[in-house]
Amino acid sequence: MTFEAEFAVVDVITQSALPTHSVDAFALSVIKMERQMRKLFTYLIYQSGAFGPQDIEPLKAVLGANHRAYFEGFERGINSLYSTSVEDMVGAEYVELRPVIDDAIDVRNKVFHGQLTARCLQQEDLGVLSAAIRRWCFSLARGADAEIGYDGFGRNSFRKGSVEIADGFLTQVRTPEEYRTFVRRHVARP
Repeated sequence: MTFEAEFAVVDVITQSALPTHSVDAFALSVIKMERQMRKLFTYLIYQSGAFGPQDIEPLKAVLGANHRAYFEGFERGINSLYSTSVEDMVGAEYVELRPVIDDAIDVRNKVFHGQLTARCLQQEDLGVLSAAIRRWCFSLARGADAEIGYDGFGRNSFRKGSVEIADGFLTQVRTPEEYRTFVRRHVARP
């Protein structure tokens, strides 16, 4: 799966004449953004030389059991684990886009819970947020692919990349229990 293929369904929804196309495309864009961040995190964790195919299910179980891991936590986790930060991977657009991403997540949370935002966003506003999410995802995909050889959109994040990736680790995670502790300390909301 590529960035373009991942967002193809968003394009189909955006171009439809359905009355909810803007909110649907926006919500799906946020989901894709959050999944990209999670997959980059799990890809990096799996690069530890201590993990192999036998560890995939225990690693998934650790993350699946934690109900406090969200987008900002995965970003913190990547930044705590690896020497190149998410900001560095996104590049110059990070400073402009990161506050917009926080705003988009807040809006999505309201939408998912059937609440109104205080701003009464219109279709055009949701389109602007969706476009910013797409720019974020593209920039992160490009930077992550250049840095670690994975853009966060490939279907299997539990695969090995270059052995040099582990040289960039700031923290070593060698067992599922260490992973559980790392997630609790660096990823999960308090």
